[in-house]
Amino acid sequence: MRNYFEDLAKFVESKVKPSEVLISRLSAEESDFIRFNKSAVRQATAVKQFSWSLTLIEGTRRIDSSLSLSGRLEADRAALTSLLDTLRAGIADVPEDPFLLIETQPRTSASERRGQLPDPARVIDEVLAAAKGLDLVGFHASGPIYKGFSSSLGVRHWHAVENFSFGWCLYHDRDKAVKTTYAGSQ
Repeated sequence: MRNYFEDLAKFVESKVKPSEVLISRLSAEESDFIRFNKSAVRQATAVKQFSWSLTLIEGTRRIDSSLSLSGRLEADRAALTSLLDTLRAGIADVPEDPFLLIETQPRTSASERRGQLPDPARVIDEVLAAAKGLDLVGFHASGPIYKGFSSSLGVRHWHAVENFSFGWCLYHDRDKAVKTTYAGSQ
């Protein structure tokens, strides 16, 4: 995922004109979701989503926009080129921002926290076995989350973490229940 981010950041920054500053932000996840109700699986799905935000700055004018990406480099390059063209077309209509403050010194950081997330099939098997004969309602989510930040002034930050959460209730009778949530990052 980091290579995908770096590739797209370098690509859009290669299109920057000398009078412009471009800021990019990636937010992405590859998550598994499992919903339980009455001690049965009601929904199990995987989500892979990518969102990219662009900020175009010219002088003290700033304009922002975001879009969802496909995860395919060629298609995403074309989408980002189109978004940058749209921002350029609109920046003259944006008022100057006397409070605009951006990082102008090149800086980089990277943080990746990997762990061992449970296999979704194993989560299902273990929850159903533990809930046998009970009325369990719950929601499990797990997977890596990614954040990337770059600017055409040489700033690059990367963060990736594997995250999970499992919240559940055991119902005794009508409105009598016990609830707990367990969440963590690897």
